Amino acid sequence: MLAVDRRYGLPEGTLAGTAFHPDHLLPAITGRVTDEEWRAGVSAALAGSVWWWISS
Repeated sequence: MLAVDRRYGLPEGTLAGTAFHPDHLLPAITGRVTDEEWRAGVSAALAGSVWWWISS
């Protein structure tokens, strides 16, 4: 995951921290959301965090 962070110029740990944050991970591992929904939620959260990081 660090390679993805580096490839896109993100602070190290951004992808992992977002994907495995309890708000995203717990619904996925308990079956409350599908894998597709989990990925979409992580993508949306990353888009928001990257926008904030770029504009700050």
